[in-house]
Amino acid sequence: MTVSTALNLDSPSMFIGKQGDGIISFGSGQPDLPPPKEAVEGLNIRQDLIYERQNYIIKGSHVITVNSFSKTYAMCEVRVGYPWSPDQNFVNSMIEIKTHTSMNTNLVGQDMALRAMSVPRSYIEDQLKIWHRRRDLIYNGLVDLGLDLWKPEGAFYVLPLVPHPRELVMRLVLEHKVIVYLSEWFGAPDRIRLSYALEESEILEGLNRIGLCLKEIRSRS
Repeated sequence: MTVSTALNLDSPSMFIGKQGDGIISFGSGQPDLPPPKEAVEGLNIRQDLIYERQNYIIKGSHVITVNSFSKTYAMCEVRVGYPWSPDQNFVNSMIEIKTHTSMNTNLVGQDMALRAMSVPRSYIEDQLKIWHRRRDLIYNGLVDLGLDLWKPEGAFYVLPLVPHPRELVMRLVLEHKVIVYLSEWFGAPDRIRLSYALEESEILEGLNRIGLCLKEIRSRS
C-alpha cells in the first residue's frame, strides 16, 4: 500500500449506514490489509452504532479513533463526541484547539454523555437488537414493494432506488403525510432516504402509505 499522509475511515457511513462499497474496514475476515502504522502516517477512524458485525479495532502510534454518543445512545442533536489516541501530546493539542475555537461543549451535553457512559453494556446490546429488528422490518417491506436497496449494517437509514424520486418525495409529504428526503443530497442520486428511527407500528404504516403512492405513480407509467 502506498504511504499517504492521512486516511479517514467512517464506519458505518454517516449517511447510508453501510460498511463497504468504498469504505475501507479493518475487521475480522479481512486480513489482507497491512497493519495501519505500516500503511499510513495518519489514520482517523469514526465509528458509531454498528449492529451487523464486529467493528474494527486498530492500534498504532498514528491511529486516532473518534466516536460519538449520537446513535448508540440516541443523542443525535446533543453533538457530543470524543477522540482516543495513544499520543498524549496530540490529545492535548486537540483540547487546546477546541478550547480556543468553540470554548467548551455545552454543560447539559457533557452531563448526558457522562451518564451515558455509566449505563450497563446490556442496555446497548438491547438497543442494537431493536435497531436490527427495525432495519429488517423496513428493508423487507421496501423489497416487497419491488424496490432495490442495500441492507444497512449500522446507523438507521435506507436508500431505495425509486421511480421519479422528486415527484415521489413531494407526493408523499403532500398527499400521504410521509416525510422522506432525496438521496442525491447524500451522494446517492435516483434514490430516497428514509430513517427508521421510529416505532415498528409507525414503520409499517409508513410502508403502507409509500406503497399506495408508488402504486399511483406506476399506474400512470
